[in-house]
Amino acid sequence: MTDQSLQEYIELLKSKGWTVELWDGVTPPALDPAFTLRYTRIPADYLKFLERVKVCVNSDETVWFLCLDEYNNTSASGWAWDAMEKMDLEGGEWEKEEVVEFWNRHMPFMLSVGGEYAYLAFRVSDERFGSVVEGCEELLRPGDCAKSFEEFVRLHSLALEGDFGDTMLFDYV
Repeated sequence: MTDQSLQEYIELLKSKGWTVELWDGVTPPALDPAFTLRYTRIPADYLKFLERVKVCVNSDETVWFLCLDEYNNTSASGWAWDAMEKMDLEGGEWEKEEVVEFWNRHMPFMLSVGGEYAYLAFRVSDERFGSVVEGCEELLRPGDCAKSFEEFVRLHSLALEGDFGDTMLFDYV
């Protein structure tokens, strides 16, 4: 992802009513060591996004990107970055080990609470590293969404413009 394509995406989000706060002139904080111990590999394009974007939430405040403050547990939001994992653990539907192992291989980066609770996450294990999955209802049975963050940005941009194609991104506008 180029700096220009990231900037164009940010401008599109703003034009669609999203609140986007940038780290302009401020050095973003490092990711919490506890987080990076769990997620030792994070897609480079998303790291670029995190270094640029401090807050990114839709106008209804029902869809948002997880940013450094969420991952560092310093956000004022009522939603923790690992809220979906916590719901899975409380639900009793799955074995604890299965839930933890799933979330060890999937790093959430966007949450939606406008209808059914849903999330977008990166695969962070070796197999298809960096690809994007979407989960709702059965949170541990996600569907494929995009091959990379860059492809997600392209598809999400289309969805923001009203062209959902064959994506599941209508929950994320």
